[in-house]
Amino acid sequence: MFNNKTWQNNTHFLTDFLKKCHFIIITIFIIALFTLEGFFLYHYFYKALTRTKILAELKQQSSITELKLPTFEKLTKFYAEKQQKPTIDWDKLRDPFVTTTTPTNPSP
Repeated sequence: MFNNKTWQNNTHFLTDFLKKCHFIIITIFIIALFTLEGFFLYHYFYKALTRTKILAELKQQSSITELKLPTFEKLTKFYAEKQQKPTIDWDKLRDPFVTTTTPTNPSP
Protein backbone atom coordinates (compact mmCIF):
# COMPACT_ATOMS: atom_id res chain seq x y z
CA MET A 1 0.00 0.00 0.00
CA PHE A 2 2.63 2.52 1.03
CA ASN A 3 5.93 2.50 -0.67
CA ASN A 4 8.60 2.57 2.01
CA LYS A 5 10.85 4.78 -0.07
CA THR A 6 8.12 7.36 -0.57
CA TRP A 7 7.28 7.36 3.12
CA GLN A 8 10.94 7.73 4.05
CA ASN A 9 11.38 10.53 1.53
CA ASN A 10 8.44 12.43 2.98
CA THR A 11 9.68 12.08 6.54
CA HIS A 12 13.18 12.94 5.40
CA PHE A 13 11.82 16.10 3.77
CA LEU A 14 10.00 17.04 6.99
CA THR A 15 13.06 16.53 9.16
CA ASP A 16 15.23 18.49 6.72
CA PHE A 17 12.69 21.31 6.73
CA LEU A 18 12.63 21.39 10.55
CA LYS A 19 16.43 21.30 10.69
CA LYS A 20 16.64 24.29 8.35
CA CYS A 21 13.85 26.34 9.92
CA HIS A 22 14.08 25.47 13.61
CA PHE A 23 15.55 28.88 14.45
CA ILE A 24 12.68 30.71 12.75
CA ILE A 25 10.03 28.52 14.40
CA ILE A 26 11.55 29.01 17.86
CA THR A 27 11.84 32.77 17.28
CA ILE A 28 8.19 33.03 16.24
CA PHE A 29 7.17 31.01 19.29
CA ILE A 30 9.18 33.27 21.64
CA ILE A 31 7.74 36.43 20.05
CA ALA A 32 4.22 35.04 20.49
CA LEU A 33 4.92 34.27 24.15
CA PHE A 34 6.28 37.78 24.80
CA THR A 35 3.25 39.29 23.08
CA LEU A 36 0.85 37.27 25.23
CA GLU A 37 2.81 38.13 28.36
CA GLY A 38 2.75 41.82 27.51
CA PHE A 39 -0.99 41.73 26.93
CA PHE A 40 -1.52 39.93 30.23
CA LEU A 41 0.63 42.38 32.18
CA TYR A 42 -1.05 45.39 30.57
CA HIS A 43 -4.57 44.11 31.05
CA TYR A 44 -4.30 42.80 34.62
CA PHE A 45 -1.62 44.97 36.23
CA TYR A 46 -1.04 48.25 34.41
CA LYS A 47 -4.71 49.10 33.91
CA ALA A 48 -5.52 48.30 37.55
CA LEU A 49 -2.62 50.40 38.84
CA THR A 50 -3.47 53.43 36.71
CA ARG A 51 -7.13 53.27 37.68
CA THR A 52 -6.17 53.10 41.36
CA LYS A 53 -3.86 56.08 40.92
CA ILE A 54 -6.58 58.11 39.18
CA LEU A 55 -9.09 57.29 41.93
CA ALA A 56 -6.63 58.33 44.63
CA GLU A 57 -6.00 61.65 42.88
CA LEU A 58 -9.72 62.31 42.49
CA LYS A 59 -10.32 61.59 46.17
CA GLN A 60 -7.58 64.06 47.11
CA GLN A 61 -9.02 66.75 44.86
CA SER A 62 -12.54 66.28 46.14
CA SER A 63 -11.46 66.62 49.78
CA ILE A 64 -9.65 69.90 49.06
CA THR A 65 -12.73 71.80 47.90
CA GLU A 66 -14.68 73.22 50.78
CA LEU A 67 -18.40 72.79 51.09
CA LYS A 68 -20.60 75.87 51.32
CA LEU A 69 -23.02 74.71 53.98
CA PRO A 70 -25.78 77.34 53.64
CA THR A 71 -26.02 76.80 49.89
CA PHE A 72 -26.04 73.04 50.40
CA GLU A 73 -28.86 73.29 52.95
CA LYS A 74 -30.91 75.49 50.60
CA LEU A 75 -30.50 73.02 47.77
CA THR A 76 -31.42 70.00 49.89
CA LYS A 77 -34.48 71.81 51.20
CA PHE A 78 -35.49 72.78 47.66
CA TYR A 79 -35.15 69.23 46.35
CA ALA A 80 -36.98 67.79 49.37
CA GLU A 81 -39.91 70.16 48.76
CA LYS A 82 -39.87 69.41 45.06
CA GLN A 83 -40.03 65.66 45.62
CA GLN A 84 -42.92 65.81 48.09
CA LYS A 85 -46.17 64.78 46.51
CA PRO A 86 -49.07 67.18 46.88
CA THR A 87 -51.82 66.06 49.23
CA ILE A 88 -55.12 65.16 47.61
CA ASP A 89 -58.37 66.51 49.00
CA TRP A 90 -60.70 63.61 48.40
CA ASP A 91 -63.82 65.61 49.29
CA LYS A 92 -63.32 68.01 46.39
CA LEU A 93 -62.96 65.25 43.81
CA ARG A 94 -66.05 64.23 41.89
CA ASP A 95 -66.96 60.55 41.89
CA PRO A 96 -67.04 59.42 38.24
CA PHE A 97 -69.20 56.39 39.02
CA VAL A 98 -72.13 58.26 40.55
CA THR A 99 -75.00 58.71 38.15
CA THR A 100 -77.09 61.77 38.50
CA THR A 101 -80.55 61.82 37.08
CA THR A 102 -82.77 64.81 36.74
CA PRO A 103 -86.40 64.20 37.50
CA THR A 104 -88.68 64.77 34.61
CA ASN A 105 -92.37 65.46 34.82
CA PRO A 106 -94.42 62.79 33.23
CA SER A 107 -96.83 64.08 30.68
CA PRO A 108 -100.48 63.53 31.50
